[in-house]
Amino acid sequence: MAFINAQYLKKLSLEALKTLTEPFLESAGILNERSDEWVDSLLAVFQERMVAAEDIISLYQDFLEQPFIWDEEAQTVMADEAVKALIQTFYQGFKTLSPFDPTTIKALIQSAGEATGSKGKMLFMPIRLATTASLHGPELPKLIHLLGQPLITKRLEQSLAWLGVATA
Repeated sequence: MAFINAQYLKKLSLEALKTLTEPFLESAGILNERSDEWVDSLLAVFQERMVAAEDIISLYQDFLEQPFIWDEEAQTVMADEAVKALIQTFYQGFKTLSPFDPTTIKALIQSAGEATGSKGKMLFMPIRLATTASLHGPELPKLIHLLGQPLITKRLEQSLAWLGVATA
């Protein structure tokens, strides 16, 4: 039954999914002062991971309400010397990124990878850690968009400070 329900939710339009999840988001206080665009972004990020409409609450909490702290494994990944240049390059492009949308974010990730020679796991994992503090999660450009430019800028600056790179 869970598999069938998950397949059903994956095929729903964003509007239909919003209708199903709205009561849960409202009762959890997540909709307070949130724009329709933000809610659409939230659903776009987590639609693939939902099995039931109420899953949106635990997904939100698991990915968006966690403290921005690197665990030991994350610190090991971030300690790689090539990561400094990658995160610094990504940060420089991110500060002036326009428009701020998943497509442009994805292009910036690819551009930072090309500029630093980073590929695959050593491209996406450090950027994911520098922006979310998590090794795994939903599609990175969509998640960065959902978190918003001010928060991601702050997290990139925190990450660069941890790496010993000045941002000024």
